[in-house]
Amino acid sequence: MLYRNWIAAAITLGAIAASAGCQESQEVGKSARGLFAGEVETSFERTADQVSKAITATEKELKLVRISESKELEDGQEEWTVVLRSPQDVKVEIVYTKLSERFTEVEISTGPFGNSELRQSIYDTIRGKLGLLPNQSGQASVNWAGADGD
Repeated sequence: MLYRNWIAAAITLGAIAASAGCQESQEVGKSARGLFAGEVETSFERTADQVSKAITATEKELKLVRISESKELEDGQEEWTVVLRSPQDVKVEIVYTKLSERFTEVEISTGPFGNSELRQSIYDTIRGKLGLLPNQSGQASVNWAGADGD
């Protein structure tokens, strides 16, 4: 009888510890790749210049500080890397690659186990600047003013 009580107590404590750890984490429900890699990656039907302008506008809106920017040719494709710091001193790396005249791949990274809220905020802001988020009426915005400077 005493043995069963110890087993029940150990299982109960284990369950409490496991659930408490999950409640503390802001990463619950995130994809394993996004959680462990600390990145979000997607392709936009926008030019590299439009993406560049959207990143600059996002940088200003979220009060990010640009540390460096570089451009290189990777497998015959132009690739830019922008390194930023948040007001909380979190390093953010945005890599965007020109796939074609109409498509650009964007990867936003806050490092392994990085700040997913900041990463998502940057991603959503860039999408908004590119006119890819629905407006209040539910229709996607077609005004690219934030992206192409018109």
